[in-house]
Amino acid sequence: MLATDFEALASASDAMVVTEATPPFAITHVNSAWERLCGYTAAEAKGRTCSMLQGPRTDRSKLAVLHEAIAAHKPVRVRLVNYAKDGSAFLNDLSVRPLEGPTGEVQRLIGKLVAQPAEEPVR
Repeated sequence: MLATDFEALASASDAMVVTEATPPFAITHVNSAWERLCGYTAAEAKGRTCSMLQGPRTDRSKLAVLHEAIAAHKPVRVRLVNYAKDGSAFLNDLSVRPLEGPTGEVQRLIGKLVAQPAEEPVR
């Protein structure tokens, strides 16, 4: 990602996270919308993985779909229950896509988190 990409990420109104492209997919950048949604600061998130947002109601089969697409360097969209730092659950419409470098190699992954209204309370 170029410096201008990070500037665009920082100003995005949607919650955005950037991770390394290889396991364990450590977080390298988040924007302020992500901080507000998830409750973690960028400093707290950097170097950790998005598994910190998982909890008892996170559907493991949807995580498997997510990991399969990531391994194949394919864009993917899943809806799953995630948890903020304070333990509150939210329904997350998550889109992840690879970010390629100048020669076409996948350098990072970028995720967009969109909290969705739950049809029933998410606990």
